[in-house]
Amino acid sequence: MKRNKFPSECPSCGGELEYEGRYRRGNFRHELYRCKDCRLPVEKSIDKPIGEKYPIIKSLSIEVSEKRTIGSRIFNKESIGAFLYCTNPKCTNPGIYLEPTIQDMIEKKQRNHVIREFCSGVELTPTGRTRDHCDQYFKITIDLVFEEN
Repeated sequence: MKRNKFPSECPSCGGELEYEGRYRRGNFRHELYRCKDCRLPVEKSIDKPIGEKYPIIKSLSIEVSEKRTIGSRIFNKESIGAFLYCTNPKCTNPGIYLEPTIQDMIEKKQRNHVIREFCSGVELTPTGRTRDHCDQYFKITIDLVFEEN
């Protein structure tokens, strides 16, 4: 798996950093490094918020309804990255990759879009030997407001 470039020195003591792994917090992925000398953990965010990537977006509202949950989740341009993660705890993959849809909406100056799609992930069986497709179903409503030039 390709890792992003990251400074090799600890910000505290200047020691060498070693890669420890990736994890997810909310809708953003992070890489964790640890200093070999002082053992200080150093994290780096891999994903940028959509609003940071696309300054042409004045506001963004994404409403997500899922098959297995009651109610919906709502995101704005600062609270969501390229992926919409699946809430199924057995799912091993990210869920839905939203960035191409948002890029397409920007190119076409499209203000509203609805996506109905199954999760792209897989569920491992309790023994971990076989895989089943994640059956989480998403209805995603995207509303964009563009900056005026």
